[in-house]
Amino acid sequence: MVTSDGGTDHLMSGDLDLLSSLRRFIGLLEFRPMRFTPAPLLLGFLVLTGPIVALQDLAHREKVAEGEYSRWRDGHPIEDTGLSWTIWRTQDGLDVEATLPPDKGAFIAASSSGSGGTTPELKKDIQNSSVAKSVDLKLSKVLAFQRMILEGVSLRDLKQVRVTDCDVSGNEISCAGRDGKLHAKSEGPLQFLYSYPYPLPMSFTSILRNNKPAENQSTPLRIAMLDDVKHKLQLTEISGQLYAQGTDKINLGEHIFETEKYLLVLATKAGDRKITVWTKNNGIVFAMEDSQLEPGVRIQLNRYKRYSNF
Repeated sequence: MVTSDGGTDHLMSGDLDLLSSLRRFIGLLEFRPMRFTPAPLLLGFLVLTGPIVALQDLAHREKVAEGEYSRWRDGHPIEDTGLSWTIWRTQDGLDVEATLPPDKGAFIAASSSGSGGTTPELKKDIQNSSVAKSVDLKLSKVLAFQRMILEGVSLRDLKQVRVTDCDVSGNEISCAGRDGKLHAKSEGPLQFLYSYPYPLPMSFTSILRNNKPAENQSTPLRIAMLDDVKHKLQLTEISGQLYAQGTDKINLGEHIFETEKYLLVLATKAGDRKITVWTKNNGIVFAMEDSQLEPGVRIQLNRYKRYSNF
């Protein structure tokens, strides 16, 4: 078993109290600098141990796995890009709880909107926006997507808001939240992905478990992609093709893992978007590359601990 230790109507230039609150909030987002250790020392998170099971008696949940992804470049994680997550087993299936990395740019833009030099339209647009901070995914016992809840904060007053709540049912997806209602429906099954700006790696657990193509073969998919575009959610239906590219070795620290490699090609208006994932037994995604990200950037596990199979 491999283990490793998501007031006011306008901001005016004289509204110093709100600007101060925004800046204090930005300060809270600026975590203390993390010391990212060289790859060999990272191995402390990737070791072989015996099974450990943590039962949450009060919540009737069993912790299945936990970990963290970050953006990596040149073999090193990029600071303040960590996406931490925990998987729980429930009576109905699995819950995936994730905390998203801070979006400092959004809060800096909100702060700047009150200091002059910003058009009234842009000020209003920023103030009516929200930023997602956490994600709760609910999967059935066969790991089919059932629901996704995004929680965040309003850029107007920094109060907690439910950004959106999406129900997934076979060929139909309905979302309702701060940005209104979004809906997608297809004649056949719809796969669901949330991109912020890259798809949540945990989303592929459901897609691969239920749509795995044979080796060196491909499977057509219909994807409902929920995108955060300028802090406004959009739900778009996209055609995709999932290719099984055989086995591939991937390095995490000093460990080399034999993984299954898949390529998802999405036909978007801007051209083909290519997402490569490395996984094992259709479970945890070890690493992911997205052609929409900067060249040379990979999403990869920093740490991972598995308590039981799923």
